[in-house]
Amino acid sequence: GLFAKSMNAYSYMLIKNPDVNFEGITINGYVDLPGRIVQDQKNARAHAVTWDTKVKKQLLDTLNGIVEYDTTFDNYYETMIEAINTGDGETLKEGITDLRGEIQQNQKYAQQLIEELTKLRDSIGHDVRAFGSNK
Repeated sequence: GLFAKSMNAYSYMLIKNPDVNFEGITINGYVDLPGRIVQDQKNARAHAVTWDTKVKKQLLDTLNGIVEYDTTFDNYYETMIEAINTGDGETLKEGITDLRGEIQQNQKYAQQLIEELTKLRDSIGHDVRAFGSNK
């Protein structure tokens, strides 16, 4: 919750803040600074848009998949217990196979999410360093 809230605030700030404008301002000794700051702002905004349009949805989808698995497990539980008690190996095997398939799918989505979050973290870290170097 807190991470997503922080990312939403961060992306909102980057996307909604006006473009930096150095028109009519001369920065002696730092001719390329205005251009770098403008580019850094564009890069940071692109990363904020990536959060808003891709990674946030991926996070929510992954979390929903985990919650849905809990419901699926609850639905299978009684049937599997009954299969154990009655010696119905085929039903038990089918239930375990279905649950295992969902676990593997959720695991795949979680791994993809981790990769995207890692890339986004690295990009935002670069943004922070870029803005900091413009002091």
